[in-house]
Amino acid sequence: MKISLLTIGKSNISYVNEAEAYYLPKLRHYTRFEYLKQEPKKLANADIASIQKAEMELIMREKEGIDYLILFDERGKQLSSRELASFIGQMQNDSVRHSLWVIGGAYGFHTELYSKAKKIVSLSKMTFSHQLVRVIVLEQLYRAFTILHNHPYHHD
Repeated sequence: MKISLLTIGKSNISYVNEAEAYYLPKLRHYTRFEYLKQEPKKLANADIASIQKAEMELIMREKEGIDYLILFDERGKQLSSRELASFIGQMQNDSVRHSLWVIGGAYGFHTELYSKAKKIVSLSKMTFSHQLVRVIVLEQLYRAFTILHNHPYHHD
């Protein structure tokens, strides 16, 4: 199964770049993994709904040919690391060929996008910056694959 992780917005924080460099090769050891970074064009005097709509259009362009869309959103379902691993394992068993996991921009997702997602995942009841979420998601995806492959990285 191929997993694409799409992030919206820019990040110039060094620890995010270091985490990407650390986790991407580890993830690619277990699965075909594509890391996509999209920075929407600046919209002059745009309101939040216009920004969300522009970001949704970006996401929908990336979604072409994707079997399964997963959004990271505070309104989603919280999963333990083992539950995330089980979810990925179930997608593999269901022969999902390509899933797109999306970390939205600073204003979240446009309301229309929620109905297009097959799953919405919350990382916490707390709010994190989208830069920090990149690090958390990369680590949790890596952890999920180590759980699926019985690697000793994860400890209960």
